[in-house]
Amino acid sequence: MTPLRAARVTLCPMEEAHRSAVLAILRDPVVARTYMVPEITSQEIEEKLFRHLWSLTRSRERFAWAVCCQGELIGFVHEVERQDDWVELGWALHPLWHGQGFATEAVCAAIEAMFAQGVAEVRAGAFESNPASIRVMEKCGMQPIGLTEQISYRGQQHRCVYRSIRRQEKS
Repeated sequence: MTPLRAARVTLCPMEEAHRSAVLAILRDPVVARTYMVPEITSQEIEEKLFRHLWSLTRSRERFAWAVCCQGELIGFVHEVERQDDWVELGWALHPLWHGQGFATEAVCAAIEAMFAQGVAEVRAGAFESNPASIRVMEKCGMQPIGLTEQISYRGQQHRCVYRSIRRQEKS
């Protein structure tokens, strides 16, 4: 799989060497507030989560990438759900990299790659309590689609709002 390059990040398949960085992201309490991941209570769960993400980034049937900056894994972006004409995208970056535009670069690059492969619409959802992810969606050109849902996560109810962007047909 050919890496995707943006201004400061590269999207590529996950490597075994990324394991500790991936697990640091999945274990981080800031990430766990908004990126829906099971609680990690054993090495078995860690291994299962890493293997799942690792395999997604190597699949030709799914959209998923490690997000790297200067050779270091800083996060990941991946397909969450797929329907006939749209794909939902999710992402997580280590908090050390938050607030610097890296998520926006990665998500915009992922959207471009998905459109290039024929996806008609890319959607994303975020808890209303996660304005940073909502801003990423806005910066990538995603518009509200009028879809919200209540999600129970880690003992709390969250209102999730959705946005999307459609591929522009060439005239």
